[in-house]
Amino acid sequence: MNIKLRKARQHNNGFTLLEIIVVLIIIGILVAIAVPNIYGWIDRSAASEGNSSLRLLSDQMDACMLTTKTVDQCAQNLTAGGTGLGPNVTVETQVRGGNYTIAQYGGH
Repeated sequence: MNIKLRKARQHNNGFTLLEIIVVLIIIGILVAIAVPNIYGWIDRSAASEGNSSLRLLSDQMDACMLTTKTVDQCAQNLTAGGTGLGPNVTVETQVRGGNYTIAQYGGH
């Protein structure tokens, strides 16, 4: 009877500490690979959002210039907050010789 108990104790169905450590190391390596990629996606997403916002501002400026025919007045309208991009976005316009430059600051 003693022999059966000893054999039963030798066949535990759990994981050893070494197996758990190996699994944790593998998970750590996967996380170390994945995290920089995720941050890269976030940066590319923010850049894409900024580009589309600037295109929207440029379209608004062009539409305003079609109706008012003055670059200065349209630039003032965009700078005054008539962009529809939200309260955290500051728009700066510069007019030089009939050409304009739009810069956007802030956002999410």
